[in-house]
Amino acid sequence: IYLRKGYKDLCKRFEEALLSEQKAIQKANNQQQRRPTITTDTSTKNEINLDLLEKRNRHALKCVQIETQLIYANLEAFVYILSSLGNSQCKGSSDLLNIWKSFASKISQLGQNYINKSPIQRTHTIGLRK
Repeated sequence: IYLRKGYKDLCKRFEEALLSEQKAIQKANNQQQRRPTITTDTSTKNEINLDLLEKRNRHALKCVQIETQLIYANLEAFVYILSSLGNSQCKGSSDLLNIWKSFASKISQLGQNYINKSPIQRTHTIGLRK
């Protein structure tokens, strides 16, 4: 459950980072269009920044892909464990049900035997001798 929560947070952070970087790229492009006489030095600097953003995004995407594989591997194990737990609980409940049924029939027999006895026999049955 913690893995799934962490994965959800990771995906959310990744999406937010992509949106933020996309806005930064658009802002840089808009500034370049407004100032057509940008020097080569500034243009090269912007290209380096864009390359850096692209590398960072590729790395973050790779991390998300690895986390996705981890989540799916653990999800498969979680389903197996949960299924096994459910099966064992059903078996345990079934065994417990059989014990209670056996217990109920024995109690019923004891009750019938007790009711069928005379009051004097009943006092001897429960150990109350006068």
